[in-house]
Amino acid sequence: MPRGGRRAGTCPGVGGRWQTGRVTTQIGTPGGTPERPALFFADAAEFRAWLEANHETATELWMGLYKKHVDEPGLTWAEAVPEALCFGWIDSVSQRIDDDARRQRWSPRKSTSIWSDVNIAHVERLTAEGRMRPAGLAAYEKRSPDRTGVYSHESRTRQLPAEAEARIDAAPAASAFWQAATATYRRVVTHWVLSAKQEATRERRLVQLIEDSAAGRMVSFQRYGETPAWVARAAEAARAAGGPSNT
Repeated sequence: MPRGGRRAGTCPGVGGRWQTGRVTTQIGTPGGTPERPALFFADAAEFRAWLEANHETATELWMGLYKKHVDEPGLTWAEAVPEALCFGWIDSVSQRIDDDARRQRWSPRKSTSIWSDVNIAHVERLTAEGRMRPAGLAAYEKRSPDRTGVYSHESRTRQLPAEAEARIDAAPAASAFWQAATATYRRVVTHWVLSAKQEATRERRLVQLIEDSAAGRMVSFQRYGETPAWVARAAEAARAAGGPSNT
């Protein structure tokens, strides 16, 4: 049964293109509707293959993304972001296709683009993993300091409350890991803890931060791909402070 409009086909009609610019290799599954065509990808590897083939010549891509309730949703937005960063692309407008899917616009990042701390952390990890491509590294190097980490949620606060810091300090292994972590990691995780709307959620996240730090590992949403080199050093600091010998 088709999902997200028509999953296959050329989708002619009003706005009947899911990509603009010169596309040298067709990768992905066309879908969406005639008014809002989109290109769907099975996974991050397929999207990366599209970027590898087309990032220098295409000027725009409308990616189809299935909603959580759909069986076998394929590529998710969270999986797509790191791949786009590798090639210097960025997401922008999101539009509804139907009850099952939406489409997301992707395009080459401009030098005036805002860089969030989250994306900077992604780039640091991707660089350590050797996954960044020349176009992605060039876009990162062109970023402007006055447009880095300037989203309101990232500029309001960059420090945990004194009480939370005291709870981390009360666990020597957790404190050692936290202090040895990179500044970007601490900013991203601090925002993650403080951004929760409910006090109970903030408490759960703080507890998870303390437990993971004491165990010498990053919090779960930061654990993907190869582990950054700094984690081994921080984990050793945690073990020396009394953390578990195996993580």
